[in-house]
Amino acid sequence: MELQKLNHSLAWQICQEIESDIEVFPEKDETSSADYVRYLFNNKHYIDCIHFLSFGLPSREAVWWAYACIVKIYSDHLNDEEKAAMQLIEKWVKELHEDSRYALEHINHSLHYKSPVGWAAQAGFWSGGSIVAKDKPKVSPDTKLCPKAVFGSIQLSVLKDPQGKEDYYQTCISVGKDIASGGNGYMVVSRGED
Repeated sequence: MELQKLNHSLAWQICQEIESDIEVFPEKDETSSADYVRYLFNNKHYIDCIHFLSFGLPSREAVWWAYACIVKIYSDHLNDEEKAAMQLIEKWVKELHEDSRYALEHINHSLHYKSPVGWAAQAGFWSGGSIVAKDKPKVSPDTKLCPKAVFGSIQLSVLKDPQGKEDYYQTCISVGKDIASGGNGYMVVSRGED
């Protein structure tokens, strides 16, 4: 499976952006990002794999990945406020309009920073643009904020049921690989490696 949507084709280029959050750091060689994801997945380094994909995907796709993971493994747990927030996230991903992005700003706070939906919304808000009021001079978010929020969202989705977390990790990584390959993440059925 080719992961053409990733920001860099070589694994070490993405890992240097992650810094110390990753345990299995690749050599600065010609290991492709796709091979590195395959290695992490096959060796059950799921947390590293999610970190890698969170930083490797462009912001829009990363937020969509968090959204798709919530739909796949967490949707039965959503309350009405979270369901409304999911509609706002979907709207932003599809339209990429600044008003939609700003609508995501306060969702995480209203969900008390404990919901995968809140962190997916936060990732969308931190994906670019300005993080201050529209009438103020632009202040860009740190580029690491969006992928860290995506990672947090996926972790919260996975850890809803510690007994099933390996299956959930596999599902989320499969969804991420599908999105990184140009898919929408919804067609993923099995959790196995390609």
